[in-house]
Amino acid sequence: MENKNVETILKNGDKALSGMPYLYRSKGLPSEVYDVRMREDINGELLELAIADTVIRYPYFGVKFIEKDGDFYAVRNEMKLEAHHKDGFIPLGGHSNNYHLMGVTYWEKSLKLSFHHGLTDGRGAKTFLETLIRFYSDYKNADMAEYEQIREEHHLLASELSVAELIDPCEKKYELNGKSMKIEGLSGKGYKLPETKNKDDHRRYEISFSQKQFMDVCKSIGASPITYLSILMSRGIKETSLDCDKTIVSNFPMDARHILACDDTFKNCVKSMTLPYGREEENLSDSEIAAKYKRLLNAQKEHDYCAKERAEAARNMSSQITALYYDAASGTMKSFDPTKNTKEEMQKLVENASSLLIS
Repeated sequence: MENKNVETILKNGDKALSGMPYLYRSKGLPSEVYDVRMREDINGELLELAIADTVIRYPYFGVKFIEKDGDFYAVRNEMKLEAHHKDGFIPLGGHSNNYHLMGVTYWEKSLKLSFHHGLTDGRGAKTFLETLIRFYSDYKNADMAEYEQIREEHHLLASELSVAELIDPCEKKYELNGKSMKIEGLSGKGYKLPETKNKDDHRRYEISFSQKQFMDVCKSIGASPITYLSILMSRGIKETSLDCDKTIVSNFPMDARHILACDDTFKNCVKSMTLPYGREEENLSDSEIAAKYKRLLNAQKEHDYCAKERAEAARNMSSQITALYYDAASGTMKSFDPTKNTKEEMQKLVENASSLLIS
């Protein structure tokens, strides 16, 4: 039954609500990438078998986008998701990749999986990648005579498919717990590095350091790795950027599935976490900053804060998205239409609503 429901959804078109922020870009968006290094050179034929089996288990990754009346829908792509033998990446969503939104390339010991953020996020793509590697290993460690049995075993896993995997966080109704949404100490706009002011200019830097020494320091000051990295990077920016007269704001993504009760969904369910570094933080010890950051991160993980943040994000996605909220005075659900209501009215709704449903 679950399989039929998923197949029906993909046949008719699954609206990409949670992916909208990544779709309405005039110059497109760089692909997200996983890069895996194998111990031996990759066998392309076996990789093709593993990809086919993985798509059987996760059919919502074997899709393409179609546009209808300004909205995007994921529909089943009958064309093959191929493994491309090249040292690099394959453009997504176009003819060269059979219009798929996942791309698989391999070269010698390197396996790269690229994915369009409009389809899924890192957690969703990680599920695909882990299964792909497991299926590939099954074939790699078997004799050719066993391939058919392995394929049948892989295909049986499709019975685990559930509609819960297609839940869209932007369609869920969130019952709020009534906790305060305002978080003291968070900064909005901060100092911008000169090289990041151009949003079309993407840069990547890599540094190497001792994992043991780094983790030892984290433990000594009570900081998580991401927290301590934020401290180090912010401090470095402050010391090297002489024109830095604003708070330095670190932003990094966090998986919000568990918080929003969407544990099984493959769809985008990330939120941005914010850590400020300003004059107050400059005068604190590492342990004191770590303790402050821990409080700020925990506050940003509160269910109500995440739910209302999701509602605010949905408001900016499309003029066709409507927010439904429970009006205590009338005891009924009322709608907020971004095409008719002002931003101030929406902000008031988000701050005061006891429940929200984005559709």
